Amino acid sequence: YFNYVAGGPTYFDATTGARLMIYHAERHASSGQDYYSVLGMAISTDSQGLNFRDLGVIVEPDVPMAQRPHSIEVGGGSFAVMNGEMYVYYRDYLEGGGSSELAVAKAPISTILANAMSNQGTSFTKYYNGGWTQPGLGGRSSALETGNPGNAWSSVSYNDYLGGLVMMSSAWADPSGNNDLYMSSSMDGINWTPRQTIVADAGEQMYPTLIGTGADPTHTGQSFYAYYTD
Repeated sequence: YFNYVAGGPTYFDATTGARLMIYHAERHASSGQDYYSVLGMAISTDSQGLNFRDLGVIVEPDVPMAQRPHSIEVGGGSFAVMNGEMYVYYRDYLEGGGSSELAVAKAPISTILANAMSNQGTSFTKYYNGGWTQPGLGGRSSALETGNPGNAWSSVSYNDYLGGLVMMSSAWADPSGNNDLYMSSSMDGINWTPRQTIVADAGEQMYPTLIGTGADPTHTGQSFYAYYTD
């Protein structure tokens, strides 16, 4: 069904030993540069996490593939678990035009795990106009950042020091094609602080990944690493 699938961020459940992976998948049209992407989930229950079983798609853009105005890039599906919910961040494209450069869908982590252990997927809901009212597959979404600034790629992490989320985004700084890196934070997963510039260099700074220094690298703290391509 898909022409391309890329493995992505993984959640480890210490109780069951299961690993949940969010993957990026594409359907190609005229070429590999003309594509429509979605986010899916897979589970691994072997001790080394080497074999994953597909659980299906969890996030599709609002615009259908047949109505895409250009290639549709939802990103890598960076996630954070907070207050018992898995928040998955992505870029949404809207039917009728426009985009939500940072959008979010969520589902209870306990439900996701219970369904996954039975080889079943879980329905996510998108945040839209003040509520979690839209289906993860094709529903509408709201842009989370004030002004809807561009977001070429993002990485989100639960930060134990803040008790909230931190995010690093790659965005075009000017028309010449320079991509710079920015950071913001959120205490509720919806409302984000204004961006602060972290890296401003000539060329493309892309694919940021936040890595914590503790036992669980998906959690960050007062100090952490941010990897990216330059």
